[in-house]
Amino acid sequence: MLVATVLGVPLAPLYGLWLSYAIHHPPRPRRRKAPAEFGLDPDELWIKVPSANAPLHGWLCRGDPSRVVVLGHGIGLDKSHCLPYAQFLNQSGYTVVLFDFRNHGDSFRDRGILRFSRRFNEDVSTVAAHVRAMADYPDARIALYGVSFSAFPMLHSLTLLDGAVGAMICDSGPGPDPATTARNFLRSGFLPIPRLLRTGVAMTILEAIHSRATAVAVGLPDDWRPAPEQPSYDFPMLFIGGDADVVVPADELRALAESYPNAESLIVPEAEHMRTMTVAPDRYVTTVLDFLARTLGKPADG
Repeated sequence: MLVATVLGVPLAPLYGLWLSYAIHHPPRPRRRKAPAEFGLDPDELWIKVPSANAPLHGWLCRGDPSRVVVLGHGIGLDKSHCLPYAQFLNQSGYTVVLFDFRNHGDSFRDRGILRFSRRFNEDVSTVAAHVRAMADYPDARIALYGVSFSAFPMLHSLTLLDGAVGAMICDSGPGPDPATTARNFLRSGFLPIPRLLRTGVAMTILEAIHSRATAVAVGLPDDWRPAPEQPSYDFPMLFIGGDADVVVPADELRALAESYPNAESLIVPEAEHMRTMTVAPDRYVTTVLDFLARTLGKPADG
C-alpha cells in the first residue's frame, strides 16, 4: 500500500487530465456491426457542421417521411451501437437517422479541448436541420433519441431547433448534475484506470482532477439543467433508466423527469447502464413505440 501510494499519487493528476481529454477524443473502434446484420439498408449521409466546415457521418433508414427518429450513441462508441434501436423503429415504419458525433466513428476529428457541450449540441442541431432540409422531409415530425452521453446534448439542443422536434426519448441519461455523472462514470469501471490509481489517496486525487478537468472541457452552460418553463421543454419526453445503473441512478433520472411538465419515465428492474433494452426487450420496445405513436403518430407503413 505504501509503495502504491508513493508511486500513484504523483501520477494521479496527470492521468486525470489525460482521461478527461481522452473521453472527448476517444480512439476509433476497429470493429463494429453493419446495418445488414439488423436487416437495414441505409443511405449514407455526410452532414457538414457549419462552425467546423467538416462532416459528420450518418445513416438514413427510410420509412415514413413524415415521422423521423434521430438516434445518438454513447461516449466512445459510434452509431453502429444504435443499430438494435434503429431495427425495431424502422421495422415499425419510422424513418431513422443514426449519426456519429464529432471525434467518433466516421465523423471528423475535432482537436479542440474546450466547450464540448456546445460542440456536441451543434452536432445534434445540424443533423436535425439537415433532415428537414432534405427534399423528402420538409414537414417531418422529429423525435430525438439519446442514449447515455448523447442524452445530454439531445436535451440541451432543443433551444437550437426552433420547434422542429416533437418528442424526446432519453435512455440511461442525462443526470441532473453532470459533474456527479462524470464522477460516477469514472467509478463505474467503464474507463481504463491502472490498478496503481484505483485506491486510497491516488483515487481521491484522480476523481477530483478528472471531475474538474471534464467540467472545464465540457463547459456546460449556466442553465443546465434546462429550465422546465422554457417553451422548448413543454412537450412530450420519455426518460428510461435501470434501477441498477450506477452512472445515472434511477432516482436521479426519475427526479429529472418529474421536473418537466409533460415527461414520463420507465425504470427497468435489474438493468445496468445502457442495458435497459437488453434486460427487458419486450417492455422496452412496447413502451417506446407506444410513446412515439402518441406523440409523433403511427407511421403510414407501421
